[in-house]
Amino acid sequence: MKQIAFIDLEVSVDTKRILDYGAVKTSGETIHTPASAAFLNFLKGSDYLCGHNIIQHDMQFLQANFQGSELFYAFEHLPIIDTLPLSPLLFPQRPYHALLKDDKLQSDELNNPLNDAKKAQDLFYDEVAAYQALSSPLKAIFEALLAETKSFQGFFHYLVPAPVATNNVLSIQPMTADDGLSRLFHNSQTFPAKNAAVADRVLPYVPIAMDLHAEQNARLDKPSSDMNDPHAPAVHAEQNARLDKPSSDMNDPHAPAVH
Repeated sequence: MKQIAFIDLEVSVDTKRILDYGAVKTSGETIHTPASAAFLNFLKGSDYLCGHNIIQHDMQFLQANFQGSELFYAFEHLPIIDTLPLSPLLFPQRPYHALLKDDKLQSDELNNPLNDAKKAQDLFYDEVAAYQALSSPLKAIFEALLAETKSFQGFFHYLVPAPVATNNVLSIQPMTADDGLSRLFHNSQTFPAKNAAVADRVLPYVPIAMDLHAEQNARLDKPSSDMNDPHAPAVHAEQNARLDKPSSDMNDPHAPAVH
């Protein structure tokens, strides 16, 4: 079983010093301590580090405080899973994506890093379940475009330890070279350059997959009645048929009026 250490730090706003550490492992072990050595020792044996905004917050302070130390070296190269960027990707209907601080009695009270680490753990498994429930085409698109980016690399490494399988999208006919979205995905500031070839084949399916994603989110608001709906098989057959051909909306001058 893959061992994930879910971590959280409490940092002084004024001094930028780490005041408190909290972590929980998939094995159930926990730690809540102000001692850095005890915290770093606790992380030994982990296969992944995970946290909410861990890339831009926790890892930045850990590197600033401990980079070069033997204890830090033991885990600084582990895959990092950040639940914050995953939240809007997988739960776009949510109005916000910060961790709830419902355990704080006063607004100026210090956060409890162990409680926040446990909340990150719960959110992570919710995100894994949400991702696994996506349609196969949408998962292929997300993997092809995001698996090598810093914010999502650890998550896809956890789900797909082997190289990301994109054979199911490589057979898609590429878009025209002058398409605006194609230029967007070729922009090195937006996505890694090596994703450009995959993007050419994936983009025609984006409108279809996102439509299905929206339908899935809409169904979250009401229980499924497929088992009692005689028309459900026909609806699913129609959805599957839509995935057999890329959308032509981007080349259709009338599409904006239709939508």
